[in-house]
Amino acid sequence: MATLSLGSSDAIDRNNATTSSNSSSANHGNSFGVRYGKYRGILMSVALFILLDASVMILNFYVSFEIADDAVGINLAGRQRMLSQRMAKTLYSLKSELPNSPEYLASVKELKNSESLFDETLTAFSQGGSTHSAGKNWVILPKVKSMDGQQFLTEAAEIWLPY
Repeated sequence: MATLSLGSSDAIDRNNATTSSNSSSANHGNSFGVRYGKYRGILMSVALFILLDASVMILNFYVSFEIADDAVGINLAGRQRMLSQRMAKTLYSLKSELPNSPEYLASVKELKNSESLFDETLTAFSQGGSTHSAGKNWVILPKVKSMDGQQFLTEAAEIWLPY
């Protein structure tokens, strides 16, 4: 029995030695698991956070560019409102000025400039094209494609054309 136990004990020791050498060579190939095993969860969390953060940043840039394009149209639509009010004010001041006075001539010039800019921007909105921005730079507006938008522009043009 002692011989049997020695033999089986030697066999077990040889198996353990073979297993430990095989597992050490297998783990040596997978050095990430051996070296960073206890930090694997943290490293995966950090990597997922960075990936999520990068995707949110890309989405943010995309939305920002879309808003910037819409902002130009919104600013020009606000300017149209301002120009219509300026033209009404100028017409009112023309009524109270003496013809050929410097104030009258300045008002006529302001009315012509406002009319020209209003018409240019209305055409750019309805047909697509370029117009002056608030900084006197040229901006290109795409044609308004929505049915509601086209309907409003048609109504505005019908009101505007007689003038």
